[in-house]
This record gives sequence, structure tokens and C-alpha cells, in this order.
Amino acid sequence: MHRPVVDGRLDDAVWTQAAVLDSFTQGRPIEDVPDSLGTRCLVMYDEKQLYFGFHCRDRRDGIQSPILPRDNVWQGDYVCVSLDTWYDHQRSQFFCANASGVQMDGVDRDGVDSDLAPDFLYTSKGRLTEDGWELEMAIPFTSLRFPSRGPVTFGINLERQIKREDAAVYWARITRNINSYHAQMGSLEGLAGVRPGMNLR
Repeated sequence: MHRPVVDGRLDDAVWTQAAVLDSFTQGRPIEDVPDSLGTRCLVMYDEKQLYFGFHCRDRRDGIQSPILPRDNVWQGDYVCVSLDTWYDHQRSQFFCANASGVQMDGVDRDGVDSDLAPDFLYTSKGRLTEDGWELEMAIPFTSLRFPSRGPVTFGINLERQIKREDAAVYWARITRNINSYHAQMGSLEGLAGVRPGMNLR
């Protein structure tokens, strides 16, 4: 498989082979409301990396994408990929970025605050478009921990934050009526021919 060039443009022909994840719903401020702006994510992988391509519809003058220090993208609009690589519904690594490509990452565990201390190695690039913004992300499998056997299954959720509305939309439905975030994640199944590692900075 040819790999996409991570340049913030979803125009590489290889993206036509990707899985399409859409039908996002709000988790905040009102649960179960369909995503009114329009969010779509393309997902694929090769033996080295997971690739995500987000298309976030919005009006140009409403997008907040400041240049910020790492781990501070929560001050504007951004998207996140959460991966429960052990598929144990207890913890996940998350990888976020805004339209300027600024990154935020760390580890989530149910019942405690997010740990922003880890800095994982991954690539992100975003850009504004006529109808919103796009972001491409490549996460090396060497930045993940998971069982050294295959094929493997990851828990997954995708999140988009819209700052001006204090809103969050998710691919896998999230409700506050269930205490565990990880129990509500979807599944990324059949990842074959991949090997874990640990690249930390």
C-alpha cells in the first residue's frame, strides 16, 4: 500500500481505500444530538503506522486554531484519537492536534485526570479549507504498547472539540450515565502484521 503524505491535504489517492468513520454525536453540552457541523475521519494502516484523516466542516471565521505550546490545544478547536491498545476497557493513549498541527498527547485512565506527561512520537499536519479544516495524522506502532501477537484489536474513539460552542462530538457514543469512558469505545479490529514498541520523548 502506498502511504499518504502527511501534509494536511486529504487528496492522496490512497485515502480512497480507507475506512470512513462518520455519524458523530455530541457528548457535550447535550448528549445524543447529531453532529450539526459535519465531521468525518478516514482510517487506514500499513506495517509501520496508523493513519487518520479528519475533515471538519465549519465556517472559516469560527475556527480557533492558535499556535500554542505542546499539550495546550484545548485552548482552541482540535481533534483526538484515543486508542485502548490492550483492549481491556481501562486505559488509552490519546493523540490530538489542531488545524495548525500543534499536538497534545498523553494517557487516560478511568476515574483519574488525563496524564499529559508522556510525549509520544507521531506526525500531524492541518490546514484551513473553504468549508472548514482538515488534519492528517500518522501514529507509528512503535509509539504504542500492545500484545506482541496478531492480529490485534484496539478500542478506539475519535473526538472533535469546538471551542466557541464548548461542544464535543464523538464517533462512538459517549454518555455520562456510564462511568467508564473506555467501556464505551468502538473497536478497530484485525490489525495484522504490526509490532509494538515504545518511542517516548
